[in-house]
Amino acid sequence: MKETGMSIKDIKKYTELRQLEDPPVEELMQLLLLHRKKIQEQLNIYQKNLAMLDKKISIYRQEVKTTRGKDLYDYFVTYYDDFLD
Repeated sequence: MKETGMSIKDIKKYTELRQLEDPPVEELMQLLLLHRKKIQEQLNIYQKNLAMLDKKISIYRQEVKTTRGKDLYDYFVTYYDDFLD
């Protein structure tokens, strides 16, 4: 459970429940479902961040392609002029 990022508190609770003579399966399942939901939320955030990084990388790649063979000074002067307009 530690490898999945489960909190120490939840790991202790899970372990205590598992060690009971008659473990409460429903409660164990609820702990796991809650942890799964937290992981899914984190995954969604990571996927959004990854998409944002991919977009930025794509923009930089396009800039590299369009400025290839062009003097960087000319590129920045053009960019600066466009920025002022």
